[in-house]
Formats: sequence, structure tokens, C-alpha cells
Amino acid sequence: MMSLGSDCPAHLQQHVWKQVQTLYCSQTQPYELLIADYMGCLQRNRELEVRVGVLDKEAAELRDEVSALNTRLAAFDELAARDFATKAEHYKSELQRANSELTSLLRDKSKAYEELLSLQRQIDSLKQAQEEAAESAELTAAEISGLKTRLAELSKQLDEEKQARALAAAEAEARWVVACC
Repeated sequence: MMSLGSDCPAHLQQHVWKQVQTLYCSQTQPYELLIADYMGCLQRNRELEVRVGVLDKEAAELRDEVSALNTRLAAFDELAARDFATKAEHYKSELQRANSELTSLLRDKSKAYEELLSLQRQIDSLKQAQEEAAESAELTAAEISGLKTRLAELSKQLDEEKQARALAAAEAEARWVVACC
């Protein structure tokens, strides 16, 4: 309780004190929560302003980083495009060279196939000539065998005739010697 002084009666002091309390309850107390909330909001506002400042700084740093990354990306894209163009030109020339080699190989294959067919025809004609020569050789061997047999027979006949003539000549000489003497 509040003291108004020593010459003021106690009941008056109590009455004034009640009026002050009533006035406080009706005029000040309803706004205390509002003022406390306002003060809390002001404190939160200051904290958020600091946070916004930090976020603005971070956003500026991120914008700078994004700008730097975009610049690097553009340079990388340009380099990649040049590299792609170089590789594409290289692969194109490799493809043309491979196509040229393929055409040459196909041409060589065609020539080799024609040579193979020609050689196959030659082999077939040589086989046929060999078969004909074998048949001819068989016929010739049969003829030779027949001629050998005939030669043996003729040689035998010739020997027999030589013996017969020698015998006839010996008989004729023996008759002449007998007749002459």
C-alpha cells in the first residue's frame, strides 16, 4: 500500500489507494498485454530486420555466384560446342575414310569372288580333262596290254618260224650235202 503522508488519515489513504488500483486496472492493465505484445513485436521486427539484412547479403552473394556460374557455363558450353564440332568433323572424316575403305574392300572382294569363280571353272575343266585323260590312259593301257600280248604272240610265232626255217635250212643243206656228195 502506498503512503500519502503522516497527516492524511488512514481511511483516506485506503480510499485513494483503491481508486488508484481501480484506475490502474481500468486504464493501464488492459494495455499492458498490448504494450508487451507491441514490445515483443518490435523486438521480433529488429531481429527479422537483422535476418533480412543477412539474407539480402547472402542473396547478393548467391546472385554473384549464379552470375559467375552462368559465365562459366556459357564458356563451357562454347568450349563444348567447339569440342563437339571438332569431334564431329573428326568422326565425319573417319566415317568417310571407313566408307572409302569399305568400298575398296567390297571392290576387292568382288574381284576376288570373280577370280574364285574363274579358278573354280578352271578346276572343273581340269577335273574334266583329268577324267578324260584317265579314261584315255585306261584305253591306252588296255591297247598297250593288248599290243604286248600280240607282240608276245608274234615274237613266239617269229621264233617258231626262225626255228622252222633254221630246221628247213639245215635239212636243205643236209640234202644238198647228201645230194652233192
